[in-house]
Amino acid sequence: MWHVCQLLCLIRNSMCDYSDVACDFLCLLCCDLTFRMIIAVDSPSSSQELLISQEMTTSWVFKGERHYRYEVRVKNNSAKTLQSLKLLVMDLHGPLWGLSKTGPMTYTFPTWMKSLTSKQSFVFIYIQSLPSNATISIIGAVFT
Repeated sequence: MWHVCQLLCLIRNSMCDYSDVACDFLCLLCCDLTFRMIIAVDSPSSSQELLISQEMTTSWVFKGERHYRYEVRVKNNSAKTLQSLKLLVMDLHGPLWGLSKTGPMTYTFPTWMKSLTSKQSFVFIYIQSLPSNATISIIGAVFT
């Protein structure tokens, strides 16, 4: 859990798009080991302009272990084009496809995607070895 705290504090210090108060609060929560209280922290504008939904679409057994496939849809509800996106994906217990990895738990658009126009969406997929979804949070979004 401490490596997650270090990552979130790094985000706060170098890449955070929130106000300083929100970043301090996020870092403080994590460093005080109340990590599980953080469900999703979005900037006020991003949470209204971007919608992230996910659902388990199928499951199967491979070598005696059940695996679960999740589909995540990111929709741009803004009237503006989304030029940049930073996502934090926690509690991931398997591979992820359809995003570009930028750090231990951070992701951005796939390499082939440069922006997301108004009212459009894109999908990415991940596999879990547990029947619980990953926690996906918006940590940065730039609209033009």
